[in-house]
Amino acid sequence: MIDHNANLDRLDREERMYGMPASTLHSMLERHSRWTRGDSRLELAMSILSDAQEVAHDDATRAVQFINRAKYLLCMVLDEDQ
Repeated sequence: MIDHNANLDRLDREERMYGMPASTLHSMLERHSRWTRGDSRLELAMSILSDAQEVAHDDATRAVQFINRAKYLLCMVLDEDQ
């Protein structure tokens, strides 16, 4: 039986971390990954980090979410290489 409260807690944590559920982020990055490989995905991670820099002064929470998205993408790339 799925613990509904645990599921809500996980979704709430993911929303705080990424600004969206991890499943949505993963799907978005997977769609991008189907069209690109290697360096292009690293360029996407750099672009996401640039977005973080852009908003950092005015919205630290959103900047952290962008950084977490980039780290998630980098983990996807590293996992594929192993």
